[in-house]
Amino acid sequence: MGYNTTFEGQFSISPPVSYATGRLIDALEDERGDGSKMPASYCQWRLATDSILEWDDGEKFYYYVEWLTYIIESILKPNGHLVNGTVNWHGEETGDSGVIRVTDNKVEAVDASSLMTDHDRLKFLLKLEMTANDLSFSPEILKILEK
Repeated sequence: MGYNTTFEGQFSISPPVSYATGRLIDALEDERGDGSKMPASYCQWRLATDSILEWDDGEKFYYYVEWLTYIIESILKPNGHLVNGTVNWHGEETGDSGVIRVTDNKVEAVDASSLMTDHDRLKFLLKLEMTANDLSFSPEILKILEK
């Protein structure tokens, strides 16, 4: 079994990576980290081009923030590259989603639930519950949900 997470978006690398640097990153896809220097799972970030890093569409990608940080800190930053971009993640469970932002090599992961106000969270949960139970909204509820 396992847990699947999907990713949308990409990170730009400037300047574009050299062939040698690209080979280092590509080699990580087949590498299982040992947990000491590299995260203890397979890396599923890949180079789409010499200036784009993205998810490889593989299943069961764990430690994705740690792998991204490892690639930036161990390979790209020491070779004079800057990474920037935003990738959204969505897990299998309701509410397991968020954003990974990289700004000038600084990685930040923010869980989507922390971005919502209590009012937004309540509206989201109410819509989810109503949809799951195939219930319709009254006009009064629809007005409240639109605010």
